[in-house]
Amino acid sequence: MASITIKNIPQPLYEAMKAKAAANHRSLTGETLVAMESHTGQPALPKTPGPIDFEAWDAEIAALRAKHALPSLTVEEIEAAIEEGRR
Repeated sequence: MASITIKNIPQPLYEAMKAKAAANHRSLTGETLVAMESHTGQPALPKTPGPIDFEAWDAEIAALRAKHALPSLTVEEIEAAIEEGRR
């Protein structure tokens, strides 16, 4: 990501941005990005994806396991391996 340095910000503007950031529970950088988004109409960060389709995800994992001949593991087998690794 790019960065920007802003010099010679008038003190009242700086204080207003700082107060607005605090009121919105954001950092000064976060508040500045929101202001830039509002001004340009361009989102600063990509939108997060919607809900995860766990059935499709599980099918994708099963396909990868089959493709690479990986054994399916139960939760109990995974937990046992974790415990073994802790010893």
